[in-house]
Amino acid sequence: MDDLLGNGKLLKEVLKDNPEGRVPQTGDRVTVHYTCRLGASNGSLLDDSRGRNEPCSFTLGQGEVILAWEQAICSMHCGELAALTVHPEMAFGDAQVAGGAIPAGRPPCLDEAKRTLYFELELLDALAPEELDVCREDLSAEERLVQATKAKEEGNTHFKVGSWEQAASSYLSALELLGFEEHADQRAEEGVWSDAIRSESRKTLALACQLNLSQCMLKLEDHQAARCHAEAALILHPRHSKALYRRGLACLGCELFHQAKEDLREAAKLEPRNAEIRRHLQESGPQWGLGSPLRVLTSTSTSAKRVNKLDFTGSVHALTPAARGVACHSVFELERCSRDSCFCTWVTWTFVAREVSSASAASPVDKVLSALSEMKSTGLAEMDAEKTQHAEFSAFCEKTLSEKASAIAEGKDSSEQLEAKIEKLQASISKLGGELQMHAQDILTTNKDTDDAKALRTQEAADFAATLKEYEESIDAIGRATQTLKDQDFSRPQAEKAALAQFSGAVGPALPSLSGVSAASTPKQLNAVLAAFLQADPKATGYDFQSGGVIKMLKQLKTKFQAEKADLEKTEATKKSSHELLMTSLAKQLTSSEETKAEKTQFKSKAEEDLATAKSDLEETAKTLAADTKYRQDLLMECKDKSEEFKKSQALRSEEIEAINMATEIISGKSVAGSAEKHMSGLLQISTSLASLRSVKRPSQVSSALSILEAGARDLKSRDLGLLVQRINALADAGPHDSDLSSIKGLLEKLLANLEATADSEIEHQAFCKKELAGNNRTRAKQTDALESVSAELDQLQTSLAKITEEIATTSAQITELSTAMSEATGLRQKEKAKNKATIKDAQVAQDSVAKAMGILQDFYDKSGTSFLQGASQQKKILGLLETLLGDFSRLEAETSAAEQASDKEFRTFMEDSRVDQAEKRMDSQHLEEKKEQQGKLMAQRQADQTSLQTQLDSANKYYEELAKQCLSDESDAAKKEALRQQEVQNLKTALKELSD
Repeated sequence: MDDLLGNGKLLKEVLKDNPEGRVPQTGDRVTVHYTCRLGASNGSLLDDSRGRNEPCSFTLGQGEVILAWEQAICSMHCGELAALTVHPEMAFGDAQVAGGAIPAGRPPCLDEAKRTLYFELELLDALAPEELDVCREDLSAEERLVQATKAKEEGNTHFKVGSWEQAASSYLSALELLGFEEHADQRAEEGVWSDAIRSESRKTLALACQLNLSQCMLKLEDHQAARCHAEAALILHPRHSKALYRRGLACLGCELFHQAKEDLREAAKLEPRNAEIRRHLQESGPQWGLGSPLRVLTSTSTSAKRVNKLDFTGSVHALTPAARGVACHSVFELERCSRDSCFCTWVTWTFVAREVSSASAASPVDKVLSALSEMKSTGLAEMDAEKTQHAEFSAFCEKTLSEKASAIAEGKDSSEQLEAKIEKLQASISKLGGELQMHAQDILTTNKDTDDAKALRTQEAADFAATLKEYEESIDAIGRATQTLKDQDFSRPQAEKAALAQFSGAVGPALPSLSGVSAASTPKQLNAVLAAFLQADPKATGYDFQSGGVIKMLKQLKTKFQAEKADLEKTEATKKSSHELLMTSLAKQLTSSEETKAEKTQFKSKAEEDLATAKSDLEETAKTLAADTKYRQDLLMECKDKSEEFKKSQALRSEEIEAINMATEIISGKSVAGSAEKHMSGLLQISTSLASLRSVKRPSQVSSALSILEAGARDLKSRDLGLLVQRINALADAGPHDSDLSSIKGLLEKLLANLEATADSEIEHQAFCKKELAGNNRTRAKQTDALESVSAELDQLQTSLAKITEEIATTSAQITELSTAMSEATGLRQKEKAKNKATIKDAQVAQDSVAKAMGILQDFYDKSGTSFLQGASQQKKILGLLETLLGDFSRLEAETSAAEQASDKEFRTFMEDSRVDQAEKRMDSQHLEEKKEQQGKLMAQRQADQTSLQTQLDSANKYYEELAKQCLSDESDAAKKEALRQQEVQNLKTALKELSD
């Protein structure tokens, strides 16, 4: 085992060597398989890429993996398998990873071994940077998608643990595979991704990577890079709320407040419920001087209209940035005005000139009345603007509150439905659990009954074999004994006669060895007596042995034993058949119980899955409901506050207008207006004369510049040049000072810069139009395709639902038919069983009667030995006929019993098969109902998707109409404007040249 660092913190053991393999270098893209265990090779398994069949790829030396891997892989060959024992410092340090499997921290009582990791690392491949592009070109579009997806997932893994640099590197790798890096040939890439589906997947994946890269850059506080990646995402999806939101945050970091405001507001429109966007709008509002984002301010217009009433002897710096912006907007851009207030000094001169020029035509009273009238008009306009604003805000409140109320009601309904569903599922699971226990018990009972039946049958078979053997031996012994008795029918000595005389009975004297034989003897008893008898050696004497009664008795016993043997065999056959029927029934019962148990186990598993899903849905619904409730409460309070502010503002403005009306009435009365007309007319003439005395001679270069500008304003009909001439006249009339000349130059230079900036703005506007129109076309095409796809899927779902409904009806009809057939079969079986039972009973009665008749005749013939009516041949004939008739009735009984057993077996098989078939069809019907319900839900979801897509398409079409108004104007008008602007620029440059000479 090698110590790679020399301090025991990284130990390597080669498990499989490959010396011919390439050794990776820093910057190579390596691919490995690994297993990770805690402590040692037999420790707890934490991760296994081979088990997931997901190799890990990363760039060596970029900090994308733990330090131990970086060090160890540099010492490995491609194809090598090595075991690494890694100290915590070379792995995850004190971090708690793997779901808590690796202990965190360094408490004194914690063994270092508990935080040591054991890796089995296999180096699969290593590619140099110059080989990556070649490899990418060799990959198909599908392979590149797979590799890019894996790279994105690696980035997500790094992102979740806060490794922003590693995450960004993985996302950039994914973009390279997708062909979205800066140096990529997009035309070639479009050829690779020509397939519509792959192209859309590529754009979707690239969009996600760009958004994640933008977020990584925000986390790293690289706002310029974050803005670039957000703009790249907006190229792929021009109306993406996250892209707008992240570009807005990036613009805030770059201090581009105007752009940030636009992006955040647009993102808020797309996602009005997003609390983060609203929070940033509220927090960032003061940065651009606009206050709350929900307030439509009138301070700008108010400041602009009040500029005319300022005391221009003071500094223009007293104006608010918004007021300075409005005051300067006719010539300069709003952002420049907000950043630089000094250049607005010309406003003072413009207003002073306006006051001087109006002084020759209006008296002071007229000026006051005019100012009051203007204030009143302004106040009324602002009241109307506030009313319009409040109406819009009230409509927003009403609509949003109504939507939220509906959403809350729907959320409560959904929660109640989910709670009811959870309760129902829990009850079903509990019921199924009890039924499963019952089925398990039934299976145990059936198995026990089967074993007991087998044991009983084995014992019965053994008993039958033993009894049958006794009967067979007895019948054989009776035959031999009878033959022996017949053979001993001769004279015997006197002693034997005296011994034989001791035996007495109904049949006369018998041999001593047969004294234990009677008509009630069992085969076992008879076998013992006959065995002793057959072993005896009677002496042949002159005694006349009379054995006819014994022989007759033995014959009767033989007949009896034969009949009992036949009954025994018949009973055995019946027991055997009954056992087979019982085993078949138990087997079917066991199979049915096991199938039912398996089926209900599956139902229980599905119910448990549905229960988990329902609980998760309920938790999510509860969170959404809480968020909606809080949002509605906050909005309700805000709307109430705004309404109260509006009422106070309207009341204050009404009071102001009333005061203006009263002031106007007083100023226009005789006490003021009459006195002014009577006493101040001469003073006005004197003021006018004094003003004429203050006129001075203009410099020649100013006059030349004014001539050039006046000619340009007249010939080009340029409003900007005309306004500029008026301002220069105002400055030039003030006196021939260098500062005034430089101020005039400044005015010309600023207007020239503004015209050039306007040209740049036009170019930017054209680029914006081109980009937005292209993006809108893509969006509309995408939404149209998606809408068509959803519509096609809806058609398929409708067809499928109709088919499922038809299948459910067919299955229900089949279940009904099976029930009818089973009912009819049961009725027929009952009738057949009753008939067979009667037949068997009649056959048994007939057999008993025939046997009784045969016994009577046989006893008579045995006693009498002859008959007066028939001879021996007739006796045999009648007995033979009776035996034939007895056999016929016996055969009838046997055949009917066999037919009954066969019919019963067939009936039970039919009923069992029918019940199984019926259960299967009920199961099929239930599955079809569940499938119908699922497809119904899916259809409702797709209908909602269709509505949403249609709304998005309508929005895209509406946005296209707005773009068309802004961007698709007549090209000749644009050309005329550009030509006019060039002439104005040339005119300004000529005037500047005159002023410089």
